[in-house]
Amino acid sequence: MTADARSTIEPDWLRQALDHVAAEVGIRDGDGRWLYANRALRERLGLQELPDADPVPPGQAMQSHGPGRGAAAEQVEEEIALALEDPATGVAGATLCIRSEQAELLRLRREVRQLGLNDPVTGLPNRRLLFERIGQAQQRSKRSGHFGAIVVVDLERFRVVNDRHGHETGDRLLHEVGQRIAGTVRATDTVARLAADEFVVLAEGVGLDQSQGIDFTAQLRQRIDEALSAPCELGPLSLRLTARVGNLLFRGEEPSASDLLTAAAEIASRSDPSAP
Repeated sequence: MTADARSTIEPDWLRQALDHVAAEVGIRDGDGRWLYANRALRERLGLQELPDADPVPPGQAMQSHGPGRGAAAEQVEEEIALALEDPATGVAGATLCIRSEQAELLRLRREVRQLGLNDPVTGLPNRRLLFERIGQAQQRSKRSGHFGAIVVVDLERFRVVNDRHGHETGDRLLHEVGQRIAGTVRATDTVARLAADEFVVLAEGVGLDQSQGIDFTAQLRQRIDEALSAPCELGPLSLRLTARVGNLLFRGEEPSASDLLTAAAEIASRSDPSAP
């Protein structure tokens, strides 16, 4: 790509303006070659100016223009990428890439929110996110008229595992249990860790009448029982757990999420533990 060809991409006044913004702005062709890079992007790429010719063959273009360029280009592409159409053909032949501190800030905010809403041991939604999703599910249930279901899984003798084998083993066991329960539900359902040894399944749209909801939860409970019946192999340890499972249906915004979970937990406490 020659300097004359690049000059058709952006006029001098636009080039000068973009050189004074903090965001990194660049345009790549279909082979990944940089057609334009403003000052912020050139500094990240380690360039004073883009070369007049780009001899790098297609497929290797992202690694051209000096060391570290590939990683920098990937960082740019992680943010905003917009296909640019050729006015003559209407075909996207180049990509506008923008990376800014604001975009980085938003990414960090998303990560912080993720950490605040997920259980660090299992990676599942935590109590706070579960309450949010129950509230949203109740609103949708009120509009649609469909029943939703809450299923509480209360592990038996988990404290014995912690006391006898240590907290690291206990954490590995919780992670395994969470994955097993998650494998029994639909993609649209939520599996959350409510407390130390309690998991919750939130399922929406389980039926327009109560009998459909009862059938759904009965089948789900059977899948959970089967998933937890096999021993958990944790290195040299083979651990078997039992669990008490309680479930109830809801429709609309009453009762509250807290009351729903309390009622389901009480049902679980009165149920027979699953077979080891």
